[in-house]
This record gives sequence, structure tokens and C-alpha cells, in this order.
Amino acid sequence: MSLRVIRYKHYGLYKGEYIERYKNLKMYWSFYELSNGKIIEFYLREQWWKDEFVSIIQDYTLANSYTKDGKKIREYKFGMDISDWVSIPVEEAEIKPAKVQEVMCINNLFYKHLYENREEESPVVVVSTPMMFNMNEFSWN
Repeated sequence: MSLRVIRYKHYGLYKGEYIERYKNLKMYWSFYELSNGKIIEFYLREQWWKDEFVSIIQDYTLANSYTKDGKKIREYKFGMDISDWVSIPVEEAEIKPAKVQEVMCINNLFYKHLYENREEESPVVVVSTPMMFNMNEFSWN
């Protein structure tokens, strides 16, 4: 079975109180529901210096987080305010990474269709045309 994105929400450039102190940092969050039923949080951080790109950090984790004893700490709901999501403490959470195939599926959509306009927020988008993940067609560019 091919993995595909069912729906997503991209929040654009994060403008929270924390980030305003760091003018050279750009932070972005987006969430993807995949055909395997998982919701993946994608965090992208770009470091800039005098309008020159310095580095990038990407993080892909399961959006719903639990404690070791199974208590749900945070649950993502499509369309929720990103400031509410970022403010949920996760010190006790067992944060689980996305699998390689899930990361590649998200990258396939994000870098082909969203990256150029990453500073703009999107609505919750239901993907009507199947954007299937296929190992033979994938590229990191």
C-alpha cells in the first residue's frame, strides 16, 4: 500500500513571543494526516545571518504525545491555534519520531507544493488528488 497525505495544515511563519527575540530565526509548523492514520507534526527551523542562509533543522514526530504510563499529554486537532499547540508542556511526554517512509511522504508534498510559500498560512487542506509516496519518484530537491 502506498502512503499518502490525506489532509494537512501549514501554519506559515511562526510569530510567537519567543521568536520575536530572535530576528535571525524562522520557525514553521505543519501537520499531516497520512493514509496510515497517523498525524505527523513537521517542525522546520531556518537560521539566517544578515540575509544569508546558515542552517536548517527539520523534526518529524507523531503529533499525539503520551506519558510512559499511557496518559495523553497533547492531541493535535486540525485547525487549532498554533500558539496553543506550542504552549503545551511536553517534559514528561514520550515523543516518538515519524518513520522514514512518513518523512519522505511529507517531504514529497512540502518541498514540491508548500516550501516556496512557506511563510503563508494555509487552511486545512483535504488532498483530493492522491499524492502518493513512491520510492522511485522521490527526490530531496
